[in-house]
Amino acid sequence: MLADGLVVPWTRDGKLPPEGTRWNVGFRPSDVQVLPHGQGIPATVRRASFLGAMTEYRIELGGEEIRTEVETLHMLMADTMFKDADPCGLAFYDLQWFSAESGKKQEECV
Repeated sequence: MLADGLVVPWTRDGKLPPEGTRWNVGFRPSDVQVLPHGQGIPATVRRASFLGAMTEYRIELGGEEIRTEVETLHMLMADTMFKDADPCGLAFYDLQWFSAESGKKQEECV
């Protein structure tokens, strides 16, 4: 659950950390896939910065802001370039779960 109460399916394989404990999630900016509106987890582009070969997005997700980097050519070929305030969807490739209490990775907590 995110700050605004949004509950999202975080992983493609449906594997989530055990319930009953608060968890923090970590990921690399390149492990975020930005999708057309209506696909994936609903989000909003807050800032799009075109940096040549890469495009950096600041995206609001559930009351929090995340940062992602996407290859500009990939976005152009898929016709999925976004600008500030555009609605979009998100998918995540490789999430790392950490205990909010101890900071240990999920594997170290079970």
